[in-house]
Amino acid sequence: MKVLYKARNDGYVLEMHFSCELPLFPRARQMWWICHRVLSRRTRVWDLAQQMARENRGRFVVELGDPQRTFAEFLQELLTLPGVDRVQDAQRYSLVLEVGRAFDRDEVARKVAECVRRYFYPEERLEMVPLKEDEEDQDDSEVIHLRCAPPAGLGD
Repeated sequence: MKVLYKARNDGYVLEMHFSCELPLFPRARQMWWICHRVLSRRTRVWDLAQQMARENRGRFVVELGDPQRTFAEFLQELLTLPGVDRVQDAQRYSLVLEVGRAFDRDEVARKVAECVRRYFYPEERLEMVPLKEDEEDQDDSEVIHLRCAPPAGLGD
């Protein structure tokens, strides 16, 4: 699993792009101008995991035996990783996180990527690719062609 990452906004926002699919995060729908939900330690993880299980049913490449529990455990770990203040946005192949000022962005990125790999792609080798903060999105067309196999034993 290849992960491209870079810091932005004075280094306190970490943008991560994955070569493997991430589960869909439900969108907040209360107000039309809110296009995403900010996740933090205050998030009710079990409720969000239930919504994620519904949202991802038949859409996520990884088959999970107990999707709600897996998503809840994943979210709990992700949101309590040292250095992660909150998840600003989550898309099919990317995460945008706020990182505490005293934490090393490279280390936080590695821990987040390991969390994703552990819950959804444990058989995959992790490759971290840092991008320069001022660097525009590089040509990552090679990433599109990388395939991630579901964990062994699932979906048989």
